[in-house]
Amino acid sequence: MDNIIGRIVAPIILIILMIVVPLVWVATGIDNTQRSAADRIVNMYASEVRSTGVITKENYEAFLRNLQKTGEIYDINIVHESVVAVPEGKGKFSKSFKSYGKEDILAYVEGYGDDLEPGTADDTEGADYRMKTGDYITITATSVNGSVGTRYLDAANGDAVKGIKINATAGGMVGNKK
Repeated sequence: MDNIIGRIVAPIILIILMIVVPLVWVATGIDNTQRSAADRIVNMYASEVRSTGVITKENYEAFLRNLQKTGEIYDINIVHESVVAVPEGKGKFSKSFKSYGKEDILAYVEGYGDDLEPGTADDTEGADYRMKTGDYITITATSVNGSVGTRYLDAANGDAVKGIKINATAGGMVGNKK
């Protein structure tokens, strides 16, 4: 009797493993490729922005097009921190940072939304967004959905399909050529 159950269960397990293992292997390869591509694209764009100190509508749209080629939808976050001197008394200053987010930057680049200080001389909607040497820029791309491989593994395990999100971050000091 034990032998009959083993002869029935063993082929079923073998068939399941022959189907599941290759699919997991392929899905993991797709995940690794997508992560690598997203990292490369974000790093290249951050390097370009750091070296030129400028975000233009054209280079931002090219960055978005390149990210779309990975097959995922990404939420983009850009933070520009500008170095400012804060007076602390007679002849003394400390270094601080004023932070500008994605909305502030896109108000310049794409010509919508509010300027950093509406009604002032910096009304430059639709123009290139320029940064000073020594400022810091951080660019993060996070996939909206979980990656293909982890969504597949979630489904195979019977879990709610969420997946692990792809996250690529790059940045550094503006004016730094490396």
